[in-house]
Amino acid sequence: MVITAVILLRWGIPLASRIFEGYGDLASIVFGAGSIALLVYAFWSWANPRVVVPSVVRIDNHDDEGLSVTLDHAFSLRVVLNPRNTLALDPLLVRFVAEEAGRRKEPLFSAEYVLDHGRSVGAGETVRYDASIELPGEAPCTSHKRGIAWRLEVSVGAPPGFTRAYPLHVRPAVRSARAPGKKVRQRRPKVATSNERCIVAP
Repeated sequence: MVITAVILLRWGIPLASRIFEGYGDLASIVFGAGSIALLVYAFWSWANPRVVVPSVVRIDNHDDEGLSVTLDHAFSLRVVLNPRNTLALDPLLVRFVAEEAGRRKEPLFSAEYVLDHGRSVGAGETVRYDASIELPGEAPCTSHKRGIAWRLEVSVGAPPGFTRAYPLHVRPAVRSARAPGKKVRQRRPKVATSNERCIVAP
């Protein structure tokens, strides 16, 4: 970005004056102001980097589809954040969303879990959250035929100041054999979380 601004200042203004020969002074002013604004923004971006560097999300199950879980079966989720500036986790959320292609209204399924709330993480500090989550068996599974796709979202803040989405492959629940006529008890989504601060070697 800095290089672009320098190029505009060095060669853009003379070129604009030639192209817009009748408006040479105006073109010089416009290109000059734009170049300076771009240069200022470049230095501001360098001095104020994004709050969060790329986060890491891991699930204990993987297959050819990437992150993969099974309905009605607990799985382990790990979220790792490493902010460059002080970051207020107010709150830190994970959200599981199932959407159907062509459906523009509400998603087919959505479950939201709070991993932390009201905590601050210092600049350069790595924080790790481990959660055991179970999605209900009644939720829809991934289906290419029906156009049902899942994603896992990680967000910080309300409204979110940082959000990252990951594609998720959701398999149907494995039903065990039961006596004829016996009803299956429906369970609500479950989540158990733990977190810790990690010391990262330089």
